[in-house]
Amino acid sequence: MTFIGPDSDAIYDMGLKHIARDMAIYVDVPVMEGCSRLVGNVDAALGQASAMGFLIILKSANGGGGVGQQVCWSLDEVPAALTQVQSRLKELFGNLSVFIEKYYLTIHHIEARVFGNGSEVKAFGERECSIRRRHQKVIDECPTPNLVDRPELRNHIIACAKVLAGSMKYRSAGTVEFLVDDETGRFFLLEMNTRLQVEHGITELCYSVDIVSLMLQQAAYRHAGLPGIPLDELRNMRLKTLKGAAIEARYAARIRPIRFSGHVQLTTLPHHCARVDIWIDIGTYVSPFSVCEFPTMCRKRSDTVNTDSLLAKAMVHRSTREEAIVAMQEALSESDVGGPVTNLEVPRHCYSIPVAPSFYTHEYHYILRVHQEVLEPHDKLYFYVQRDATIRDAVLLAVRMFEVPIYGLPTEQMVEDS
Repeated sequence: MTFIGPDSDAIYDMGLKHIARDMAIYVDVPVMEGCSRLVGNVDAALGQASAMGFLIILKSANGGGGVGQQVCWSLDEVPAALTQVQSRLKELFGNLSVFIEKYYLTIHHIEARVFGNGSEVKAFGERECSIRRRHQKVIDECPTPNLVDRPELRNHIIACAKVLAGSMKYRSAGTVEFLVDDETGRFFLLEMNTRLQVEHGITELCYSVDIVSLMLQQAAYRHAGLPGIPLDELRNMRLKTLKGAAIEARYAARIRPIRFSGHVQLTTLPHHCARVDIWIDIGTYVSPFSVCEFPTMCRKRSDTVNTDSLLAKAMVHRSTREEAIVAMQEALSESDVGGPVTNLEVPRHCYSIPVAPSFYTHEYHYILRVHQEVLEPHDKLYFYVQRDATIRDAVLLAVRMFEVPIYGLPTEQMVEDS
């Protein structure tokens, strides 16, 4: 039996963020300023935070997808944040390994798609994955709008992704994720995901490549005792160039326990104008704890069944980004999932309010940056809005997307209001 994926060493090394960080430093791939070792207690965390300065983020050494993260604005917040992160890590991974990095407000999340055969690495462009809710991706775009007029930065990011993957003789598909500081243009390794990833479809649409087929081919060659896809075949893939623009919207379950109905009662999806990947059908049961928005309540229950919250994803591909946005608006307007409460209002409003046409563009920097932390029993929203955006637009988006009171208004200094 042959595993369809990379070598176990690559999965292990990239799965532990502090090891991935050290490997990146070794091959001169930029990394975020952070602690050189893991922290396990409050004294160590306070010492590292003091030396580093704020803002900082406490992160799990394991896992991905925003699991186990807490942003701290001051030293006073570090002890409680460490306790919360470690509690979450103990439940999920059985360990308390935490490390600390600097946290940037005006940041883009950009990832490069790579594929290797053990001797050479091919890159299929990059994607923008900055629009999130509770650290979970909501909108993905290919190519990155923010880099359209910055080819040197784009090429540098992709080159670093190839260097990192090549340094471990990577085999199969992977994604190297970076954070790009919108103010300076500097970028830093976030992590490498040693798997296909949800958003692989928009890369396939833009580059006319079947990444799943490549993974199967790679595994077949290895099963036959060969290193992998022949080098000439992999090099011929360089002829596949970017065509058009693609957008993906993720349809995910949102938990509102009081009015949650776990059985899917309706699915209306835009198959005629979009590529739709879906696993649910009428009658499918979706656990109310797929994504728990009330962690304390979930921890108290002994009968929780934790599954992924993703229900479906819609992808559109058009000649230009402007055309792709119109197509995505049509797809979202025709989509509905009855039964479980979903996040459909989030991607809909991302492209419906006045700031939407300027989303991601370099000229407007990052017009809207949302960071949300879960507080019980309420949500506290922090909004960072670039100077060209209006407070009204940001607050409107907050009310529509999150349906909660607004505690943080988008001013240079955070002000509390309700």
